[in-house]
Amino acid sequence: MSTPAQGRLGPYSIDRRLGSGGMGEVYRAWDQRLERYVALKRLRSGGSPDERASLLREARAAARVRHPGIVQVHDVVSAPEGDAIVMEWIEGGTLAELARGRSLPLGTALEIVSQVAEALQAAHALGLVHRDLKAENVMLGADGRPKVLDFGLARPARPEPPEAASEAGTASLPEGSVVGTFRAMSPEQARGLRVDFRSDLFALGVLLYELVGGRSPFAGPTPTDTLLRVCLHEPEPLLALRPDAPPALAALVARLLEKDPSRRPASAGEVAAELRRLSSGRVDSAPEASWRNAATSHASVAPSSPARPGSRAR
Repeated sequence: MSTPAQGRLGPYSIDRRLGSGGMGEVYRAWDQRLERYVALKRLRSGGSPDERASLLREARAAARVRHPGIVQVHDVVSAPEGDAIVMEWIEGGTLAELARGRSLPLGTALEIVSQVAEALQAAHALGLVHRDLKAENVMLGADGRPKVLDFGLARPARPEPPEAASEAGTASLPEGSVVGTFRAMSPEQARGLRVDFRSDLFALGVLLYELVGGRSPFAGPTPTDTLLRVCLHEPEPLLALRPDAPPALAALVARLLEKDPSRRPASAGEVAAELRRLSSGRVDSAPEASWRNAATSHASVAPSSPARPGSRAR
């Protein structure tokens, strides 16, 4: 099998390798037909049948959501060199790369997370639950706008008939399977229970806490410690880490991080609206502009790296 970095994948000329994840590698490629750069997410070693079905599921899930805050899927390629998703190319970096574990200016954090919440609302309106929202799966383009990517773990919020799930490539893992990123998953997801859109709201709360507080609310020294903290631990109050944060913001984060899904906000759209209200009176123009300028120094699309049974936990 030829190495994509040495040539082509279907009609796409490989430019350079960007990184690797749980089941594939990501490249920048040139679409000679439309004369534009794209991002290729390609399975390693051809991929197993399950991996190929997962890749197709991811492509179909992302393609269903037409929203400026969701990375767009252009094509799916099946070639002797391997299967791949063809996505829009984004000049920028992930939130994880750009934040680097530090607190962001409040205005910046509120603006970014409000736009992520709006993108989630668009997915939820179609019945999709992302299940792996985290800073590594949010790109920040050179224009400062966030885009959610990696729908590899996305599932319908309601169970599908087995035959429909099989035909669509969305067959579910057995009840009790834990998939996702431990520090960012909801307690119900960590316990292997069925999840709905409220699980994504918990992950949104983790993201907001990290960007405002500068650290994870639940990450522990081992994967097991992290899962226990997600399920049982109450994180340090946000105001203890960020005294300049509005009390209403700390209250919203606390609601998003409720262990009981019924106590979380009603929708991602509600969260977006509340963040807009909170940001309307804030001006962090100087530090915000400086932070946003850092986006222009990166150019990548993050690869998928979900924690699956038997895989490396993060």
